[in-house]
Amino acid sequence: MVHNKTFQKNLVKSVRCCFVLFSLCIWFACAPEEKTGVTAQARPVKIFHIKKPALTQTRAFPGVAREMRDVQLAFRVSGPLVALPVDIGQFVEQGALIARIDPRDFTVEVKSLNAKLAASRAQLTEAQLQYTRYKNLHRKKAVPKAEYDHAQAAYDMTAAQVETNIQALEAAQNALDDTALRAPFDGYVHHKFVENYDNVLAKQPIITFLDCSVVEVTAGIPEEMVADGIEFKGYGCSFDAYQGKRFPAQLKELGRKSQPSNQTYPLTVTLAPPESMSIRPGMAATIFVTYATPSTAPPIIVPGESVVNDKEGKSFVWIYEKKNGSVKKQYVRLGRLMSGGIEVTGGLTHGVSVVTAGAPLLVPGQKVYPLASARNL
Repeated sequence: MVHNKTFQKNLVKSVRCCFVLFSLCIWFACAPEEKTGVTAQARPVKIFHIKKPALTQTRAFPGVAREMRDVQLAFRVSGPLVALPVDIGQFVEQGALIARIDPRDFTVEVKSLNAKLAASRAQLTEAQLQYTRYKNLHRKKAVPKAEYDHAQAAYDMTAAQVETNIQALEAAQNALDDTALRAPFDGYVHHKFVENYDNVLAKQPIITFLDCSVVEVTAGIPEEMVADGIEFKGYGCSFDAYQGKRFPAQLKELGRKSQPSNQTYPLTVTLAPPESMSIRPGMAATIFVTYATPSTAPPIIVPGESVVNDKEGKSFVWIYEKKNGSVKKQYVRLGRLMSGGIEVTGGLTHGVSVVTAGAPLLVPGQKVYPLASARNL
């Protein structure tokens, strides 16, 4: 009986000793080593990466495509139309006939002025002979000066009449040429204001003609984009009708005055549309503007849980060193409390990574490994 009691007491003592030893092993395995600053096992943490500020940024603005030129073509002369061989939407090459006025009256005028010019030139030849004859006689004092002056005046008047007839003939020829209205450039007929056989007047619009060889896109940009220090680097354009495709563009103009409707500044870019795509005026578009960021770097903001205070109340963060998979303590100077975290005004630079979740449990040199759910800035 005594032997059994003794055996039970020894068994209890042995179990207690084993439990204590096991607890000590667990404590030493998990507790940080204050002297060396390194734990035996890497701890999982969340990492917050402070990205370096980009040298350029890109913003998108909604816009509308439009033609390069939109002109109304008209005759310089009046008369009845005898030809209008174009239809709305038709492509017309430069120099091709768009409309014609009956040229008969203009042809008659040209022929009449040609005859007048020929007669005046004949008269000029005769007047020149008379003038030369009287000039020689006057030198010999064979005729009075009055007769010589009369011959000279007749020659000058005939020469002036020839010049007048030449100019009248040129005007009549131009009017005859203007009876044919031709395309000033490659383009499309957008609208017709008259029909064939209508009697049209000079400067009366005949058609609206569009130049779509180059597409223009205009969008409104806010005032902060035109402030001093913003330098535009490049432009691109996409169209809702062609999702996923972006085309390079060139700046045409940037308005100096804001639009009253929305207080934005009109920005217009140009691009040559691909032959395989039909980009029409009025299509919805988006302009992408790439610009250099200001020289001043944006503020550094870190999550609130990444900031730890030591016994003296000084704030620090743990910087994750990817090369050796450990952390180091970095004291920081804090600024304002922001919506995304706490502003750091000193002690940190862009491009480093700090620990967020698990920061209060770390020691210098602690081995850690980041979780996949890390956040970036």
